[in-house]
Amino acid sequence: MQAQQLPPIRYTGRLQSATRAFFPQDGDEVIQLSRELQVNLDTFIWQPWFATLTTTATVAQSNTYAATDSDSLALAGGFTVGYFPQSHFPGTVFFNVTDSSADFESTVVREPHNRTMTFGLTQRYRPPGINADISGRLQRDIDQGGEGLDAVRDNLNLQLAYGMPGHRFQAELDAQQQATDFLGSSQKLRDVVATFNHDYRPDDWMSVQSFLSASNSTLDTDFGDAATTSFTLNSVGSWRSQERPLSATGSLRMDSTTSESRGFDTSTQSVGAALGANYDFTDDLRLNANADASYSVSDGGPDVTSSFQSASLTYAPDAFDLLGFNYGWSTSLSGNNVYSSLGQTAQSVGLSAGHSLNRIFAFESIGGFTLTMSANQSGSVSYDTVNADSETVNHGLSFALARGSARSQSSARLDLNDNRSFGNRGASGSDTALQSANFQVTHTHALGPYASLSASASMSVVRQVREEDTDTFQFSSAGVTYRHGRLFGVRRLRLTSELRARADSLTFVTTGDPDGDTEISAEARLDYRVGLLDLRFSATYTDNDGQRDAAVLLTITRSFGGIF
Repeated sequence: MQAQQLPPIRYTGRLQSATRAFFPQDGDEVIQLSRELQVNLDTFIWQPWFATLTTTATVAQSNTYAATDSDSLALAGGFTVGYFPQSHFPGTVFFNVTDSSADFESTVVREPHNRTMTFGLTQRYRPPGINADISGRLQRDIDQGGEGLDAVRDNLNLQLAYGMPGHRFQAELDAQQQATDFLGSSQKLRDVVATFNHDYRPDDWMSVQSFLSASNSTLDTDFGDAATTSFTLNSVGSWRSQERPLSATGSLRMDSTTSESRGFDTSTQSVGAALGANYDFTDDLRLNANADASYSVSDGGPDVTSSFQSASLTYAPDAFDLLGFNYGWSTSLSGNNVYSSLGQTAQSVGLSAGHSLNRIFAFESIGGFTLTMSANQSGSVSYDTVNADSETVNHGLSFALARGSARSQSSARLDLNDNRSFGNRGASGSDTALQSANFQVTHTHALGPYASLSASASMSVVRQVREEDTDTFQFSSAGVTYRHGRLFGVRRLRLTSELRARADSLTFVTTGDPDGDTEISAEARLDYRVGLLDLRFSATYTDNDGQRDAAVLLTITRSFGGIF
């Protein structure tokens, strides 16, 4: 009689040791030693098509030496059994548990002990011959804390998806119940949410998407009960003409919410509709129109009817050559009407126009430099029956210089912007101005086949003016990075070294006094990999307005794996 052969077991994992040290200028030094072992096993039961088994186990332990020493230990493990994984009826059974504890040297700090468990099952059905998918999940979570916390949550999730030519249906039911007991106080929460989606696409020119949602939530506590029930229906459709440059969109929405808490009942219902259309007279001239209306009813408040209509006409011809520059311009005329039964009614008309110039200059004879120049200007005028009339003027100018070769790349960029508003744009109806300037420069140079040096710097200034008041913000930064992919000629020994500086200041109009800070940081990282062994060392130093801190991290990781 032939002995039954055991299935192969694939194992993977890692053993990691880390040492962290933090040296602040003010305060106590902190040193932490941590170790972690993780093991994963994968196999099958009898035959791969019958069932698969995956297990995992983790042990993590750390010691912290500071003003108050502490030790912590965490154990985690679990398994997942998958049955009939390649069939039309696959499912899984899973279980996971985590147990952690901490021991503090201080008698003031409590020693917490926490345990969490998660277990449940999943089931899926894929009917043959049709485009359908049915799945379900049943799960329980248990949280037992060392501070008097005891929580249990049950969750049931069911999903259905079905497709046919021109239609796609999706339905989901999610129900959960959570009971929590904390230091003698208890509460129970129940949530049930049902959703339904329908996507209708009879052809490439029309689509209708509908969404239906119903939910109920109840909360029972020692101080009283509360319940909320809501209902939402939303449908959005779009249509595009095959023969004419016309497209239209429309939507319908309905909402209802009812709440009850400690004997007080409230309810709100609303319905709304929207319609929009676009018509292209030519490739350059487009008309856009939109309309929206809504009606809402709520307990204790008046019925509210509101509507909004807007229309715009935009002309944007193709850009053309003007004295060697790429020149483009556009203009737009718009109008809006707002109505509310609460007495808020307003109409507005706006006119805007803008143009831009762009050009790229190439200087191949003097080093292969390229200069990109861009300038733009725009303005708008708005007339409103409620707010004061307003005008805006915006200017922008930018220069970008770039040079590249086989060993280096350099770039510099300057952006200037000036935005001005007149009339009602300010915080108190006054004229405002917002000006900004930004300069950036970068350079990267290859020092060899494995080493490179890069540097960057930037400076920004933003100035905001409101009548006699001025706020100014300045920001500057610089950095240098050195990388080597084979340090000292050793393969897979990588070095990254960075030095960065940052400074910013903000002058407030209320006090007139500047406020800002500066920061200088340096970091060096070493990475080395030999086979399955990884070593990583990093050291950082930070000076933030005279506050100097340093940190060191050393990590050693040994990975393993195989089949037995």
